[in-house]
Amino acid sequence: MHFPIKTLSCALLAVIGLFFQTGYVFANTDKHIYLEEHISPESQPMLSTYFRSMGKPRSIKENVLTVPQDASPETLALYYFARIYLERYEGVPLPDDMPDLIEFGRKHNMPWVVAEAKLNKAIRMIELDDDWHAELLLHDVIGESRDIGYLALQGRAYRWMGNLEIARNQIHNGLKHYRTAYELLENTVFEIQVAMTLNNIGTVYLDSSDWNRASNYLKQALDVYESSEYEYDNSFFIGVIYANLSIVHLGLGDSEKAEYYFHEAIRRSMQTGSDVIKHHSLSNFSQM
Repeated sequence: MHFPIKTLSCALLAVIGLFFQTGYVFANTDKHIYLEEHISPESQPMLSTYFRSMGKPRSIKENVLTVPQDASPETLALYYFARIYLERYEGVPLPDDMPDLIEFGRKHNMPWVVAEAKLNKAIRMIELDDDWHAELLLHDVIGESRDIGYLALQGRAYRWMGNLEIARNQIHNGLKHYRTAYELLENTVFEIQVAMTLNNIGTVYLDSSDWNRASNYLKQALDVYESSEYEYDNSFFIGVIYANLSIVHLGLGDSEKAEYYFHEAIRRSMQTGSDVIKHHSLSNFSQM
């Protein structure tokens, strides 16, 4: 059986996981590190929180969910994005003073903030089935991120474009966008983004019962995730990979492995702090 492709893709891609430990210095300088290069030294601690809010959200303690009163606009933008991701994936309530980040980025002349805020707005629209307006925003994100050289954000937007095409049953176009996303993200330091893209390609083949090809992409996704030196801890994402592997092994006739991955998928997904994710996960698992 399959997860509903719309629910699975939307939930998975919203994770957009990236992870940096505080003070981490990248070992591979050949990879693209846009934010590390453009964020001021004063904002580096909040940059770490921003990345961990997506790649390792359970590692963020409640006492770090504050921002200094004299914080710069750059630090505030990172803080607000971190709060968005923590609310989405761990159920942490948004602050009462959350601004419109598109307008915030424009006001303070921060193009990357405008582009990322548009991506988040597009994701919300997709979750509300407003795909037409979401697609318009995604085209904006792709163009704006390309103009400023933010490869990771451009790759994320292409993956969401792929998600929209798959939801419309435009498989060829969807795979084309996923592969463009992969090519962009492969040139960045964010292995978890690469893993998510591989998982989505695998999900397309899973949905068409092409078990061997699905297995190949899903195993690549799992390997990229688990072998990363950044030690990602995204409970929902790894739960989705395991759920997909369970379906694949069931299709291949290996019931023992299918059962193993099924139980691991439930266990990992239930580790998230978001009740919404737990509810959707249990609902999807009940259909397997």
